[in-house]
Amino acid sequence: MLFKTDTSENSSSPALKALATTTVGLALIHLFCGFLPSQNHQKGQSAFKSRINDANAVYLQKENFSLHADGSGDDAPALQAAINQAEEQSADGYGIVFIPEGTYRLGKPVYLWRGIRLVGYGKTRPVLLLGENTPGFQEGSGKYMIQFADRRNKEGEPISDAANTTYFSGMNNINIVIEEGNPLAVAVRYHVAQHCSLNNMDFQIGSALGGVEDIGNVIENCSFHGGKWGIKTGMTSPGWQVLVLDCAFSGQRKASMQTEDARMTAIRCRFKDAPKGILVPPGANERLFVKDCLFENMDVAMSVNSYFDPRTQLNLENLLFSNVPISLEYGAFAHGTNRTIPIPDEEKNGIVNYKAPAPTYKINHYSHGLMFEIAGGSEPARTFNTINEQEQVEEPGDLPDKDYPVLPARERWVNIVDLGAKGDGKTDNTEVFKKAIEKHDTIYVPMGTYLFSGKINLKEQTALIGLHPSRTRFSLKSNTPGFNDPENPAPLLVSSMGGSNIVTGIGFFLGVNPGAIAVKWVAGRESYMNDTFFSYSLRSKKGEGEYYGLWITENGGGTFKNIWCANQQGRRGLYISNTTTEGRMYQISVEHHEEVEIDLDNVANWDFYNMQTEEDGGSEKCIAVDIDNCRNLNFANNLSYRVKVMQTPAVAAFEINNSHRIAIKGSYVFSWGSFPYDNTVYVKDLDVLIPQLDVARFTLE
Repeated sequence: MLFKTDTSENSSSPALKALATTTVGLALIHLFCGFLPSQNHQKGQSAFKSRINDANAVYLQKENFSLHADGSGDDAPALQAAINQAEEQSADGYGIVFIPEGTYRLGKPVYLWRGIRLVGYGKTRPVLLLGENTPGFQEGSGKYMIQFADRRNKEGEPISDAANTTYFSGMNNINIVIEEGNPLAVAVRYHVAQHCSLNNMDFQIGSALGGVEDIGNVIENCSFHGGKWGIKTGMTSPGWQVLVLDCAFSGQRKASMQTEDARMTAIRCRFKDAPKGILVPPGANERLFVKDCLFENMDVAMSVNSYFDPRTQLNLENLLFSNVPISLEYGAFAHGTNRTIPIPDEEKNGIVNYKAPAPTYKINHYSHGLMFEIAGGSEPARTFNTINEQEQVEEPGDLPDKDYPVLPARERWVNIVDLGAKGDGKTDNTEVFKKAIEKHDTIYVPMGTYLFSGKINLKEQTALIGLHPSRTRFSLKSNTPGFNDPENPAPLLVSSMGGSNIVTGIGFFLGVNPGAIAVKWVAGRESYMNDTFFSYSLRSKKGEGEYYGLWITENGGGTFKNIWCANQQGRRGLYISNTTTEGRMYQISVEHHEEVEIDLDNVANWDFYNMQTEEDGGSEKCIAVDIDNCRNLNFANNLSYRVKVMQTPAVAAFEINNSHRIAIKGSYVFSWGSFPYDNTVYVKDLDVLIPQLDVARFTLE
């Protein structure tokens, strides 16, 4: 039998169950039984329906490797050879392996080296298959089909697990199926750092152990079916937050997700048909932010451990429940405590829980932990508190629509190399890009270093698409005229005023040009930037590097996701000014800048999810987040870190002045050395400090 899948969530029809035992049958079930595209989740659809041409990529094809691609033989050696080739042919070891549609049976683990991305293409997604009773997946631990690793090991040396230096790795548009007889199999080990991602994947786990273990960074638009758990994780390799976005879980035997100290954020996810949705196991803690999620047919939606531990931060917003008798339970409640604290509904054997108020209900807002509120210019009110705002609803409804667009259809892409561009790091591509943007809306940029000498303006609907932000580079030579005067800074790339631009999978490498701004973004609320890298340049002399990385201004807005700004020579990594247009940022890492990591000046109506900052030697005076003359800003699951070698103190991670309706929903300020920020927040105009470094909720009226 080639495939076996549980179709119980879609139909109990014997015909459907029989159909699931064939390759074609599984594809039809994916098409007709719960995998139809919607605005929320495009489960099962191929994101790239035809080949993407890139001369620097490796293609897993029969003419290049010894392959079966039909599920009949072991294709693990071929896939490993393709990954090794991608690593060997690049100076930095980074690259892309394109996998065409087909079924690739894996007879042993495959190691994905740091900076390598696997990208599937075809009318249907390629499938990585673990066949029935595959030897090696029945006993022991660490039985992975795909393991994200760090640098490739030398012959005879042990494999180095992915670490805090594992950047840019990923899998996109690939499905995984685990057949019966592999009880300890896990589809993917994913213990990674910045700019790694799992996108557009279906995990058919069945009776195996799990889908993804020890995660990092971003998992997006993935579905998990079966398994003891869909995702199980501890702290990420760099200690940063993780984002699970637009994912679906069904049929897990223990919990859809098990998480511990991962700073877990889940947004627009569906959890169904499992004992528990999100589990923080006994003895563990979690800083948890969950928003716009639906829980269906389970005993307990969320189970956490200690009620009083400061590391237990809970912020829940707009959660829907159907046939879930307990929305939230705490597994370690201190007996004999002051009962004036608003405790849950029941307490039994040390477990306290919130019972369902109705068969279908909604939590509009829930917060738990240490809270600070500043209202009317008064001194901050400090409480350890629990806020629970819930209501009965007639129908659970569905998840909100995504707040970012899908990429334009593959047939609309025009390859910039076919139009004359050269990614050799020597040829000036300014005029080629200008002409291409005039004629075409969607431009694909293969891997390479594309040199520019002047500004590039996007048109209203221009989309620039790359697939590897470290290997697809927009570059300036040092001392490029027009970009090296800090008194007259200039951007390399400028979006269209109010436009619906898309920029994804591209990195900006600006050399030593102290007047250079990588991107000036003035596009509108429907615009989108994703998977973008503002390059890491080592500090030499003050003021030699770029002026800003990303500058959003003049009523610019939109959605920004998986962004990394890490230039030691830059003044500011992210600068947002003079805008009231809605904006959203997911999983943004801003590090090492000289003056301010994230500078917000006259900004309104923005949400920041999983924002991480880091200061090191040379950025001792840098402010993590500077907020001036702003209103209606929300920060969720924020993390502010100063490296352990820092030997000078700093006042506060957040500095706020003349601003209103500011909310921080979960924040952790820390260092593994002696000098984290002294305070979480300093409100300048009120001269108020928030000294606690673990804050569940801060609000400024």
